Amino acid sequence: MDASLNIAIAAEFELCEKIAEALEESRFAIGKLSIVEIYPFDEEQGVRFNNKSVVQCSPEKVDWSEINYLFLQVMLNN
Repeated sequence: MDASLNIAIAAEFELCEKIAEALEESRFAIGKLSIVEIYPFDEEQGVRFNNKSVVQCSPEKVDWSEINYLFLQVMLNN
């Protein structure tokens, strides 16, 4: 059995980047990191994980059955 985790992050660029950095420094065995684009990034923005670019994909293109954990940014209006 594979003990590595498949993690998705759905947030604005800055938060995606911070979460990816924290995960990179953690002891978690991460098999795959996915960026779900719910807030479009600027053209020159990209998240890196373990010195590799992470592809951004739309929520419709994610195979959610393969995701173990999701970090989701929710914006609440008062």
